[in-house]
Amino acid sequence: MKKVFNKVIAVAATVPLALTQGFAVLSNAADATTISVERVLEIKPQELESDWAKLVEGALIDSEGKSFELNVADIIDSADFSDKNAAYVEKVQKCIVGNPSVSIQNSVAVMTAQVDATSYVQSNIIDAIKKELTKQGAASIIDDIDFSMLEKKGTFTAAVDGDSIENTAANKAAGTANTIRVKGAVFVDSEGNQVATYADAKAYAASTVQKLKVELTKKAAAAGVEVNLDSLLATYQKKVEKAFSYVDKAIAASAHEKFATADETLAWIKAQKEKKTTRFDVPGSVADLAKYGNTLDKAVAEINKAFQKVNVDYTVAVSMDDVTSLLNSGSDFTVDADADTNVYTVTFKVPDTDVDADYFSTVEGIEKYYAAHPDQAETDGVTDADYSQLVYDSSYKLVTAQGDADNDTLAGVPSGYFNVERIIKFKDKATTTTTTDISGTTTTDVSGTTTTDVSGGTTTTDVSGGTTTTDVSGGTTTTDVSGGTTTTDVSGGTTTTDVSGGTTTTDVSGGTTTTDVSGGTTTTDVSGATTTTTTGTGDSETTTTTTTTNTGTITPVGTTTLEVEVNPTNFYFSVDERELKPSDLFSKFDIVDEDGTHFNALELGAVTLDKTTPKEIFDAEGKPYCVTEVNAYFTDPTKADAEPVAAPVNPTVYIGVKGDTDLSGLVDVPDAVAVLTYTAKIAAGQEGVVFNEDENLNKFVFFLADIDTESKEGKNDGNKLMATEDAVYMLTYTAKTAAGQEVTWPDVIPSLKSLEGSIWYEG
Repeated sequence: MKKVFNKVIAVAATVPLALTQGFAVLSNAADATTISVERVLEIKPQELESDWAKLVEGALIDSEGKSFELNVADIIDSADFSDKNAAYVEKVQKCIVGNPSVSIQNSVAVMTAQVDATSYVQSNIIDAIKKELTKQGAASIIDDIDFSMLEKKGTFTAAVDGDSIENTAANKAAGTANTIRVKGAVFVDSEGNQVATYADAKAYAASTVQKLKVELTKKAAAAGVEVNLDSLLATYQKKVEKAFSYVDKAIAASAHEKFATADETLAWIKAQKEKKTTRFDVPGSVADLAKYGNTLDKAVAEINKAFQKVNVDYTVAVSMDDVTSLLNSGSDFTVDADADTNVYTVTFKVPDTDVDADYFSTVEGIEKYYAAHPDQAETDGVTDADYSQLVYDSSYKLVTAQGDADNDTLAGVPSGYFNVERIIKFKDKATTTTTTDISGTTTTDVSGTTTTDVSGGTTTTDVSGGTTTTDVSGGTTTTDVSGGTTTTDVSGGTTTTDVSGGTTTTDVSGGTTTTDVSGGTTTTDVSGATTTTTTGTGDSETTTTTTTTNTGTITPVGTTTLEVEVNPTNFYFSVDERELKPSDLFSKFDIVDEDGTHFNALELGAVTLDKTTPKEIFDAEGKPYCVTEVNAYFTDPTKADAEPVAAPVNPTVYIGVKGDTDLSGLVDVPDAVAVLTYTAKIAAGQEGVVFNEDENLNKFVFFLADIDTESKEGKNDGNKLMATEDAVYMLTYTAKTAAGQEVTWPDVIPSLKSLEGSIWYEG
C-alpha cells in the first residue's frame, strides 16, 4: 500500500502547490503574510527565482506548536462532482469520523483523522456471503455468523515536512529547497494492526479473509451443513487488493509530451487516465476545473478560519479564477512521466513583465544569470568575455511542478517540488537600428543635368565636374561635384545629389526640381516625407528608404501632369503568393492632360511594377523580414508611341511572417508573450504602448500580431483589437508546428477564410 499511498500523497502535495501559484503580473506584490497566486508566482525584478517557499516556511514557523481542526465534511459537501466521482465522494464521507486535526511541530504538519470503513467493507461482502449461503442451502446459519472482523475502524496519520524548504544554496544542496516531503502515512485499526506499506495492505486483506473463512467454517460445522465459499472469498480478497492498487494503476505511466496550452495538456491527461480506468473522472480542460471552484473556495475559507482560531498571522487568498487565469496564461506545457522512478513533472511558461531589463543588460546581471544557468551559457556559446557585448532581449517565467513518489535523495519518502524561474534570452548589443526622418526627400534618376527652382531662384548644376556658385533669392549655393556629390544650401533648404550612380536625392522643402527623364523634361513637386533607415551589425551596413506618404505632380513639357499618392500601409505576409497590384500600392496615380482631363492610370493598366509576389520578394531577400522599395513605371496613355517611364515616387512594401511579433522570422513563445504584455499594459491604462518605437514598424508588427483581424492601423480600432486570443492562436500554431504538423493559419483560426482582404479569404 505504501507505493500507492505515497503516490497519492505526492500528488496531493504537488497539485495544491501548482494550483496556488499566481498570474496577476500587473499588480503589486501581495502582503508579506498573504499566500496568493500572485505572490507565489512573483519574481523580484533583479532576481531569478520566486521566493514562495520562504513565505510558506514563514507560515510554518508562525504556526509552531499550534493545533487546529479542518471541517472536511463541509468542504466535501460543497463539491459538485460528476456521477462517477460522486459515488467515491459519498464513500469517503462515510469513512471520515469527525474533523481531522492538524498540528505543527518543527515545521512538520501532522494530520490525524479517525476512519470507519466498516459500512464500505461490509456492503461489498456480507450481502454476497448471504446470497451464496442461501444458494448452497445454508441460510439457517446466517444470523449466527460474527462479522466483526469486517469492522474496519482506526486512526489515519500523515506527516508532511516543510522544514528547510526556503530556496537557499544550503537547502538546494540538501535537496529540500522548494520541496514538500511526506514523512509517513499509516493506518492503525482498533486492534492495533498497522498498515503502512503495500505489502502490509495485502497481508491485512488476506488476514481479514482468513478470519472470515474460519468463522464461516465453524458456524457451518456447528449447524451440520456443508458450504464452500473459497471462490467467493478469493474474489473478495482480489477486490480488496485491487482497491489498493487502483490509484497506482491510474497514475503509473511513462511519457514525454509537449502541448501548446493547458487545455491540450489536461485533455491528454484525461485520455491517458481513461485508458487505465474509467471508474473515476478527472478534468479534461481548464473550463472543467470550474466544477471544483466551490470546493476550493470552501477549503481556503476553512484554512483561514483555522488560522484565525489559533492566531496564525497568515492568510490564503486563492480562487478558482486565479487558477484558471494562471493555466490559461501558460504556454509550452511539457509533461514527463517515468513509471520506473515514479517521478512526474509538468512545466510551462508564463509571461514575465516584472523583469528589470536594464539590470540584465549589465555585466553584473548577465554574469548572475549565467552563473545560475551554466548549461544555457554552454548552449548559447557564451563565456565571461562576452558579457560586455550582450544586452537583455526577452524573458519568460518557467513554472515547474513535480511529484516524486519514491525520491531516493530523501531517504525513500515521496515529495512534491514546485518552482518558478526566470529564463532570459540575450542579444548582441552590436545589433542596432537608427532611424532618420528627412522631410521632403525624393530619389530621381538623372542623366546629366539637374535644375532646382527654390523659392523663386534657380540653381543649375553641371555634373561633368567642377564647382558652381549661384546666388538664389539672397541665399548662396556652392556645389562641389568633383567627388560626384553636389550639396546645395538654398534659402534654408538643402539639396544633396549623389550623381556617382546617376541618382539625385533632393530635399526641396516645398520647392521644385526639374529632371531630364528619357529625353523629355518633367517638373516634380514633392511634399511628402521619406524615412531612411540604416541597420548595421559589425562591419556590415544596409540602407533602406521607406516612403511613408509621398505625393507628386509631374508635367511632360507642353502636354500632361501626373498626380501620384502612395499607400502608406503596404503590409504583406511572407506566404502571400498573390501578384502585387499597382492599385494596392498606390492610392492615386492620375495622368492629367493640358485640358485638365484626368486619366486613372491604375484603371487603365498604365502602371507596372518590377516585382511580382510578396512571397518571391521575401524568399529572395532571405531575411527575417524585409522592407523594400518596389520600382514603378508608367506609360502615358495620351501618346501612341510612349515608352515606360519611372514613376516619380516608388512605394515601399513590408513583408513578414504572420505572428512574428519580435521580427525574428519565427513564430514562437516570445511572440505570444509580447502580445500578452502589450494587452496587459493596455488593460492597465498605460499610454503610448507600442511593439516597436519606429512608427511604420509598429504598424507592421501590429498587422503581423493581430491574428484574427489583420489590422493595419497599428492600434486598437473598433472591433480590430489586439487581444489575448491572438497570443493563444500563436501558441496553438507553435505547438502544432513543433509536433511536426503541416499547419496553416486557417487550421488554427478558420474565421480567416471569411476575413475580407486576407490571403486566406474564400468569400
